[in-house]
Amino acid sequence: MISPRLNQLLKTPHPPASAGSWAPTCRKRVERLGVAKTPDARATCEDCGGLLRPDVVWFGEMLPGQILLTSQHAAETCDLFFTMGTSAAVHPAAGLPLIAKDAGAYVVEINPQATEISGNMDEIFRGPSAEIPPWILTASGL
Repeated sequence: MISPRLNQLLKTPHPPASAGSWAPTCRKRVERLGVAKTPDARATCEDCGGLLRPDVVWFGEMLPGQILLTSQHAAETCDLFFTMGTSAAVHPAAGLPLIAKDAGAYVVEINPQATEISGNMDEIFRGPSAEIPPWILTASGL
């Protein structure tokens, strides 16, 4: 069961999040990609033909400075913050849930196991991050 506070926050309108990919060759951004039809399908840029890279930071890579600043600002100004599928041990990203909490956000952790910051969370769901969010939305009536 989800808490009444989480249910209320989920039903509050929020601006859409942006996710996508980009082509390292020409730096073109692609906001959304469709689902690959086959496991070996590779998304390519319409302009340069290069492979598209998901807009994520892999382990061992540095988080781009502007992205970090934008993320910190979002954490400082949000009402609801989800942290999912992370050890919460790799900084600076691991500090974002605590920044949100310190700024007054309701912070929810979704993870199979406890993390270093679990004790600071407002609500915790143990399980896979691919399964829990759809369950939360269903439980909230969304």
